[in-house]
Amino acid sequence: MVRKKRGISRHTAVRLVLAAVVLAAALIYREAGNFPFGKSSGTLHAADSGGAAKGRDGASSDSAISGALSGQAQSGLPVRGSSQPMPFVGLPPAFPEGRAPGSRISRVPVSKAKTMPAATQKSAVPKNVYLTFDDGPSAVTPKVLEILRREQVKATFFVLGDQAETRPELINAIWEQGNVIGNHTYNHNYKDLYSGFTHFWSQIKKTEEIIRQITGVRPQLVRAPGGTYGHFDDTYFHLMKQAGYLATDWTVDSGDSARRGVPAAEILKNSVQGTQSSRVVLLLHDGAGHQASAKALPEIIKKYKAAGYVFKTLDASSEPVQFKAHPGKGAAKRTKPDEAWIAANITPKPPYLRQENRWQW
Repeated sequence: MVRKKRGISRHTAVRLVLAAVVLAAALIYREAGNFPFGKSSGTLHAADSGGAAKGRDGASSDSAISGALSGQAQSGLPVRGSSQPMPFVGLPPAFPEGRAPGSRISRVPVSKAKTMPAATQKSAVPKNVYLTFDDGPSAVTPKVLEILRREQVKATFFVLGDQAETRPELINAIWEQGNVIGNHTYNHNYKDLYSGFTHFWSQIKKTEEIIRQITGVRPQLVRAPGGTYGHFDDTYFHLMKQAGYLATDWTVDSGDSARRGVPAAEILKNSVQGTQSSRVVLLLHDGAGHQASAKALPEIIKKYKAAGYVFKTLDASSEPVQFKAHPGKGAAKRTKPDEAWIAANITPKPPYLRQENRWQW
């Protein structure tokens, strides 16, 4: 009887070689610190030596172990005690400060940052202030313009026709700097202006033509000398509106024309008393003798800026400030314009022209 020679079959040999290759690869990964079976080499070293060891990211194996115990796992890798891969559940990092040591990423975990409610901001009511200057131009006007230019603020100038006539270069300077020009009548003479509407009207038209010759624009914004209170009656208001003009007063009086020589400190105090209001139309003067107003102006601007105000110029986009009709004692002697005069002089301004000229106000 012939005995068969015993040995390893080719199939068995291939399996042994493959097992040796896998084992060698595992050892190489282990030494390189990149173990392929879900644990870092630091953790294996710790298990071998019984002490803590550092992994690639610099964290101790205690941190890695605590992360495993808390249920952290990489997506698709098996968790001890289970044969099924554990899906990634987006848990926050195990590190106590919310980020890996040495990381520049925010300490707030990504999952929390996404669900964190957005900060709500209270919608603040807009606050606007309109600086207005009456009675110019004069030798004070260049100083006022210099301050406005330095502070990057625009204002509205209600000019007198007789002053504009003698100082056209200042009217140009006001206009070219981006400020608004309004009509303040020709000579500021109360007795003439408020003896009857036809007298007021003639001064408005005369000043309007002077300004047009200098700037090319007819201003429709008007301020009555002394304000409308005690001067305008219903006829004044009605006919000015019918002709397309906008008569406007103020909400805060700086008091710079209350008497001669009002000091800058008093002007400042009066000017900033309305900083709780959402809309301030401030009355100032740049006429002759009002150097104190120019002196107080930088601090006035500073106070309003600090209070959160936006500086604007008057225009037709909002309702004008108008005092209630209270014409005073002399109004009874006034003669109202007849229908023929109104038809000849008061021509209602077409709506399309008002829209076109809004930027002029």
